[in-house]
Amino acid sequence: EYQTYEGKLRELQDHAWAAYLHIAKRLVPRRYLEAFSPGGAKPFTHGSGRLELAQAIASKSNPLTARVAVNRAWMQLFGEGLIRTPDDLGSRAGAPSHPELLDYLAWWFMQDLPGKRAWTMKPLHKLIMLSAAYQQSALTPHLAEYQKLDPGNFLLWRANIRRLDFEAFRDSMLTMAGALDASLCGPPVNLVSEPYSHRRSIYGYIDRANVPELLTQFDFANPTEPNTRRTSTIVPQQSLFLMNSPFTIDIVRRIMARDEVKAALASKRDDDVVRAVYRVVFQRTPNALELSKAAAFLQLETARQHDFEKQQRTLLAKAQKRAEELLAKEEKSKQVAAKAAVTNEGGLVERTALTPWETLVQALLFSNEAAYLN
Repeated sequence: EYQTYEGKLRELQDHAWAAYLHIAKRLVPRRYLEAFSPGGAKPFTHGSGRLELAQAIASKSNPLTARVAVNRAWMQLFGEGLIRTPDDLGSRAGAPSHPELLDYLAWWFMQDLPGKRAWTMKPLHKLIMLSAAYQQSALTPHLAEYQKLDPGNFLLWRANIRRLDFEAFRDSMLTMAGALDASLCGPPVNLVSEPYSHRRSIYGYIDRANVPELLTQFDFANPTEPNTRRTSTIVPQQSLFLMNSPFTIDIVRRIMARDEVKAALASKRDDDVVRAVYRVVFQRTPNALELSKAAAFLQLETARQHDFEKQQRTLLAKAQKRAEELLAKEEKSKQVAAKAAVTNEGGLVERTALTPWETLVQALLFSNEAAYLN
């Protein structure tokens, strides 16, 4: 257990400028940075000064805090901030692409307005997400013409195509399956190991000393270091996760078990099933070309599975046995138990062959449209 003790308060001696080894005799009172204190910084006089420091940081007279918060909120939603160096808003940083907009949002963020409290992020996100700029698509008319004028999209004439972070992609897959547990609060859950939890990824347990390999494959940030933005890479392991992970197989089967998909299957019309699956995965209706490709895929997959039916049975039996052996080994191994400090309740995903329809759904999850925002 750790305890906090209040030490004896004291003022520090002044260091002469450009001579750090020389200490002046005068004492400097505790206060906020002069550079961010219009009219001079007032000394902290109450207790340790921590409360006064917090009030000075989150003060309407502080020109920096609100701009940093607004810029990071904008970056989270657009992929790039109004200032593209979120860690540096100083003189060496690039100029804001829209300085008046940044100033307005910072002012609005600090105000107490009807139905909104100052310094709260949720109303700020709502304001930005209801804007015409945020609701644009990456596929806009005159794309080639505008690309020549503003290739970096500094003027926000289109949306930036962005890949979902692992947590958002996992939650998106659970939503497609109709299995997302949206309950609030509660203990953390294991995001990567069987038996799988369906709680939102925000409740995932992260061991800083042993970050799961799956998370690092999807560019999860190092939890021991401050990180303003994650890298975005495309590596084979990401596709292998969608191809081989029991979690993905479970999602695929749950999608096929949704009421609207089961109703389409009962109609015995393949086009109806494809439309139902597209509405679940992509939130849209497929066009004629996509319907044709889906029909061809199903025909080929049905023939392929028929040819390899005997071989599939052997491989699946081995896979089921291997999964059970690994689970038993993890339960007995103290070392693995120490790394996986959180375990979920439930059973293993059944190791059985995917049907042609399930294979089609898995292929759709492979697509860029499922993993990217445009």
